[in-house]
Amino acid sequence: MNPPASFSSLPPELVSKICSDPGLSKKDLVALRLTSKSQHIHVSATRAFGKRYFTKVPILFTKYSLETFAKICQHSIFSACIRTVELSCARTGSRTFNYTLRDLTHRRLSRNEILQRAQLLAERCDNEEKLDVEDARAKFVQAFAQLAKSDHSIALAVSSNEFMSIGESKVYEASTASDRWYADIPSAVWLLLFSAMNTGCKVHKLEIYTFAQRYINTITNEHYPLSELLRSIPELDLDLTLVAARSTVPPGALQVLNDLLSWSTNVKILHVRLSLNNTKYDDFESFSKLISALPFEELDMKCVQMLHDVLISLMKGLGRTLRRLTMSECFITGSWDSVLLHIQQHQHGLQFLHISRCNGPWKKVTKTYEGNADIRSGVAELLQARQLVYNLDDDDDSDTDDLIVLD
Repeated sequence: MNPPASFSSLPPELVSKICSDPGLSKKDLVALRLTSKSQHIHVSATRAFGKRYFTKVPILFTKYSLETFAKICQHSIFSACIRTVELSCARTGSRTFNYTLRDLTHRRLSRNEILQRAQLLAERCDNEEKLDVEDARAKFVQAFAQLAKSDHSIALAVSSNEFMSIGESKVYEASTASDRWYADIPSAVWLLLFSAMNTGCKVHKLEIYTFAQRYINTITNEHYPLSELLRSIPELDLDLTLVAARSTVPPGALQVLNDLLSWSTNVKILHVRLSLNNTKYDDFESFSKLISALPFEELDMKCVQMLHDVLISLMKGLGRTLRRLTMSECFITGSWDSVLLHIQQHQHGLQFLHISRCNGPWKKVTKTYEGNADIRSGVAELLQARQLVYNLDDDDDSDTDDLIVLD
């Protein structure tokens, strides 16, 4: 009986297959990588480790996190795996330190736990105060200079969610659902964009996700010249998600989105998710005017509230360029029929339409159409079916018109 083959004698294809197995635990993958490294053999385990853990790299605004990110980018294999760089925009001001500390003492924690968290909070505040923006930019430039050597473009992301970020366990956990915290989108976007564009790193997408309660820091183009940076990107996929943690929109929220849109003149794909309670309809109307002036091809809206005539006006403005339209969990006040009729009669360039879980007739319905002919015939069937419902209502002398006007 032949002895079992050693790991070092296995063909590279088999090693790659073993290391890429999604069922392989992190501990086993690390062991395989260390074994490979110690025997100076296949790099499959290292490449599989990089693809699993460094495809998206979330970073905190701390010295440790930035330095670790720079080291990852200097690694010949790990840097090639990076596709998205995400920077936290969650901030806590030193003025709220005492209040947050007081909140800690009111929680059911042991004295040791309170002391540990107080120390982490102090370190976080110190990082925000003492980490100079120029030093942070230097670290980013160093990292992006390595990423620029790759043959692929990357996505930049700004988020208030710090889950699984580098150095997360070394700082006090951010909670933008608390009014002790705020979102500083401008500085985070500027740091990423400036570093990427000034090192020749190709950027194809900008994602912004913010869950905020207190306020969102507004953009001052004098301090953060984002307009020039955004306009220098040839084609941009812009993904905007804004979730309010309370019943009113955080101050500065819509202003930030308006500014970003007005400067993103080369947007091709726009994803918008606005989960804002009690948003005034005229807020989105002004927002939609900016959207309709941009030459993008794909619009994805989720949790957006608007009047039906605003939606129609938006589609009219995008008539020449819009190819894909997705609406999920949106609330349209007015006539859905008018919206459908406009799509059927005027959106001749539309090649994809998806509507799901919206108000009125879409609460439990999902419809997807591909190709303009399919869209027009599918919408015609919907209108015909709804007209049949109206006729039945008339025969029953029903005075219910909620299918026509959906509030």
